[in-house]
Amino acid sequence: MPVYENYRYSIKPAWEYFSGLSSLHSLIKRDLASFVEKEFFHEAKGTRTLTKSLPEIEAVAKKAVSRNKKLFFPESLEPVFQPQLIPSQHEILHKISHHKKAHQVLFSKLKSFRVDAKINLPSKLLEIGYISGGFSIFAFEKLGFDAYGIDNFYGNETRKSPLPEYIKKETGSSVTFIYGDITRRTDFNDNELDVIYSASVLEHIHNLEEAFKEMHRILKPGGIIIHGYNPFFCPNGGHALGITDCPWGHVRMRWTDYLRYIEKLRPYEADIAKDWVKSSLNGVSICRMQNHIAHQGFQILFWQQHAAPVKHQEDLTPNIMAECFKKHPDIGLADLITSSVTFVAQKLV
Repeated sequence: MPVYENYRYSIKPAWEYFSGLSSLHSLIKRDLASFVEKEFFHEAKGTRTLTKSLPEIEAVAKKAVSRNKKLFFPESLEPVFQPQLIPSQHEILHKISHHKKAHQVLFSKLKSFRVDAKINLPSKLLEIGYISGGFSIFAFEKLGFDAYGIDNFYGNETRKSPLPEYIKKETGSSVTFIYGDITRRTDFNDNELDVIYSASVLEHIHNLEEAFKEMHRILKPGGIIIHGYNPFFCPNGGHALGITDCPWGHVRMRWTDYLRYIEKLRPYEADIAKDWVKSSLNGVSICRMQNHIAHQGFQILFWQQHAAPVKHQEDLTPNIMAECFKKHPDIGLADLITSSVTFVAQKLV
């Protein structure tokens, strides 16, 4: 299987996953990094994988961040070094506004399918996943929802971010954030919620059966779920740590070869990446996702598949397609070229 030097990062800049490099990049953009630090950053991120060890990267990042501590949340620097910038009021409002407009576009689209008939404000809405700050949840509140967020941070509470509570305080919000797992019984009562929403979450849930079962329990009869997710089998379905160095490599290889590939070709990422792809990607086909939804008592009202960019689809040769279908007999062409799915389903009365 070929290794193309610039393929992986052209699909997704995977180096951004690593907090040391992302913090260095933030300081470089603000012209707060030294020449040596800039040179180190460009060398360390490489063109397809890291070229420096994570301890080396962290050591350089710590020096740069320590000179600019006031820009970062103190609790993100110790005891675990996962530097996170403190956003300005303008940045907060801009991001919330961006998500608000995106939600409005979505609801406008659903309105044409008469799906919004079941969304009567103020509805009680739960968004699954707020690890990136909860901007989407604050946007729902701006639209008139009684908004809640739940996240288990991939089962690692040390990744819990100070950002959501900071934004809540800065904006005077009433949003409620909950640490919890949607695949287990949550603190919500039966038939309590009107809407459940998520973006780029379902592809990370291994026990989808239990997740949809819990969503069904806590939704009111007639309540709806709105989800958008990034299918595993598309060009960027391996996400930052699992995209290979050639088209659909993560689909063309057996699972054991996939893990061995990461270990041998990405030595500085391997320990983190192998654990992450095993625990955080479910590899569920579009057909299986639909079956999970229906089997838990939901009726699908809206289903839209968004195609991968043409420049990525053009990489799909007959040989690659045949390799993918041989390894995964239950997938179809749609799985390979669908970069995202948006759907709405209703809890049957």
